Amino acid sequence: MSCTQNDLSGRTLFPFLSMKISNPSPRYSIVPNVCNILAVLCLCANLIDWRYTALFHRDAPLDNADKDATDYFRSIVKAGEKSPRVLELTETIIRHNPAHYSAWYVLFCFRVHYSSSWNGRQYRYETLIAISAPLEPELVLTNTLTRASPKTYQVWHHRRLLLTALRDPVPELAFNEEVLKADAKNYHTWSHRQWLLAHFDQADLWAGELPFVERLLADDVRNNSAWHHRFFVSFENGNKAGTGEDSEGAVRRELA
Repeated sequence: MSCTQNDLSGRTLFPFLSMKISNPSPRYSIVPNVCNILAVLCLCANLIDWRYTALFHRDAPLDNADKDATDYFRSIVKAGEKSPRVLELTETIIRHNPAHYSAWYVLFCFRVHYSSSWNGRQYRYETLIAISAPLEPELVLTNTLTRASPKTYQVWHHRRLLLTALRDPVPELAFNEEVLKADAKNYHTWSHRQWLLAHFDQADLWAGELPFVERLLADDVRNNSAWHHRFFVSFENGNKAGTGEDSEGAVRRELA
């Protein structure tokens, strides 16, 4: 007796159950029932939207909800899905754990001539672009995540992608200063500020940096991060600030 269940295309859904049973006993055989049960479960799995089992389990413990969401995330990555519910799912994961690397980025392994190479993709950002989602609300979301986890570099890098696409860097300086008020020596915040200045390279961005650093040093002269940023503004900037000050002029100003 052969136990198989076929889909509409004629393919065998459960090939491991396609077997011959010698001397079957119809009275006691349960294999056909197993096939039917598995077929029904397969159909139910395709009909049930995973959002109602992972995203809206408000009474479930946080660790269980996070585990469920992560399991579903692996499934959508494998399928290559990019849709609004992918954004909902990844937002659920990163709100539970903003440092969850895979929710931001996905690593794919390519094997060429017995060697492996890894290529990273910004899966959440690619989903935003693929479905033409507005980026301003995404920046607001990262504002919340950055304030809560200012030392999570994944959030900062995601902000870079958004700011590069939005091309409106001026408000970012004010937000960066707000985060520095909570921790004036946070490496990630300073690194992001220097990237912002160098990447957009606008005179109005550079113009207020020395007064900004002087205010921080007036509050804490031992702030080594502020001193490092002062060096960056004075010497890595060159003539980009539009002041016409060269390196020798910056040296004389600093020694005065």
